Amino acid sequence: MFYDPSVLSFFGVRGWITMSKDYTLRKMLLCLLQDAIGVKGELDKVSDGDLADRLQKSLKSRRYLIVVDDIWSTEAWDDIRLCFPENNNRSRILLTTRDMNVAQYASSPKDPFPMRFLEPEESWNLFCQKAFGKKDCPNEFDNVAKVVVESCKGLPLMISVVAGLLSSKTLDEWMKVAQSMSLLVNLDDYQHCSRVLALSYKHLPSHLKTCFLYFGVFPKAREISVKKLIRLWVAEGLIELKGLEGLEKVAANLLHDLIDKNLLVVSRRNLTGSIKACRIHDLLHDLCLREAEGERLLYSYVIYRESFGPEFPPEGCHWMSVCSDGTYRHIHFDDVTHKKTRSLHFSADELWPDLLFSLGHFKLLRVLDLEAVGFSYFPSEILHLVGLRYLALTAYNVPEDLALADFWNLETLIVSQPRLALKRSVSLPIGIWQVYQLRYLRCTSMFLYPPRNISAKHPILENLLNVSGLNPSCCTKEIFERIRNVKKSGVLGGADEFFDEPEWLDNLKHLHELEALKIAAGGYGLLCSGFRLPCADSFHKISKS
Repeated sequence: MFYDPSVLSFFGVRGWITMSKDYTLRKMLLCLLQDAIGVKGELDKVSDGDLADRLQKSLKSRRYLIVVDDIWSTEAWDDIRLCFPENNNRSRILLTTRDMNVAQYASSPKDPFPMRFLEPEESWNLFCQKAFGKKDCPNEFDNVAKVVVESCKGLPLMISVVAGLLSSKTLDEWMKVAQSMSLLVNLDDYQHCSRVLALSYKHLPSHLKTCFLYFGVFPKAREISVKKLIRLWVAEGLIELKGLEGLEKVAANLLHDLIDKNLLVVSRRNLTGSIKACRIHDLLHDLCLREAEGERLLYSYVIYRESFGPEFPPEGCHWMSVCSDGTYRHIHFDDVTHKKTRSLHFSADELWPDLLFSLGHFKLLRVLDLEAVGFSYFPSEILHLVGLRYLALTAYNVPEDLALADFWNLETLIVSQPRLALKRSVSLPIGIWQVYQLRYLRCTSMFLYPPRNISAKHPILENLLNVSGLNPSCCTKEIFERIRNVKKSGVLGGADEFFDEPEWLDNLKHLHELEALKIAAGGYGLLCSGFRLPCADSFHKISKS
């Protein structure tokens, strides 16, 4: 419904926020301003009151549809409801909640609309549609399918997940699942649902299980970028090559398998219909945490204002996820229990200021996601983590003599800048030319200089396929010939920087494999003043902003 063409045309503004039990007002306001209003400016230093005022003013004269999904308390509704002006132009707010008291409070004086369990016929139709792609069930599956559907108790999530699981199974496997489900009928609804979902996980193909459990490293109710997810899967070594298909293609197929099995929900698509972001239902996220922690794959810890840092995780955990409200500054990691940790993820509602911690014990780290932490300088301690394949961080400054050449395994490098520093460009260290395994490079805005002082033995980054954030002054023949296999490129700069480098567009011809180009320019009228984009037959996508 949210993406229906009639909804798109009727409402000028649409926004969707998914709440969690541990919501914060600021997180909700930022999400709505960025998702619904499209605000991209500096918000880190804006107070909650000013954010609320800005949201209300942005909605005041417009017809809007806002979905507040999975709200847990009346206090949460009180916190945000005054941000939605009553402008008498048929704007709508849709709330979903598990608590009838919250529903009645928010909908007063009208009655809430309670979601009912599906009737037997509705359950059957949904199951057949999800399992077979049609409303009819093949005769040989008819009896066992009825047992399975009855065991789902009219719960749409259970029906969808179980149907997605069984869609590719044999009749014998159907019988085993039906028998297992029939043993759970005496449990209460929550336990029953949780156990059935766990049963569905147990019957996943082995190559999908670990990829599914990896969703536990992300915070609950968080929208997940598909591009980021695929790069993380690849860096973790969860993807195996199949034939001539590249790792990213294999990973994309696995993601589609999880979606087809109704374990994930598509939350955003681009104009061509490709999936940009996805979400996982809270109950399935809980399942990921239980199973991954039970298998000693994952340790997940949430730090609040009153916390003192992570407890010691079980020894041997491969993945570690730390979430915070952004206020905690010191974290102590034990030197014993992290020796086998392969990935470390930090997330926060807002940019986490200079976090003080030691990484010296993480000798086997492959993935380090620090993009939610704002460092004043590039932490030198990271240079000792020579096994890194994925590194993402936010830093105000990157020393030009940084020994990036030590990252001989690195495949993904992301260097973001706090919004306060967006007008500054990062000069990447010359050692970047010796990171030969690099496949993806993104900086908020970067200068990339030619490797004049480096041996000509490996003059080209052969594996680099995606580079984003290049300053126009770096779009030279010399640079492009050294990254000649790039398929996707992004150029970012001010209007004057584009005009000062009139040959940058023509130099794109040296990127023979280029398929997609994104141009982001500050300043009015840049692309309306005589610049002509290259007309290359190989281009599938050209975008500008």
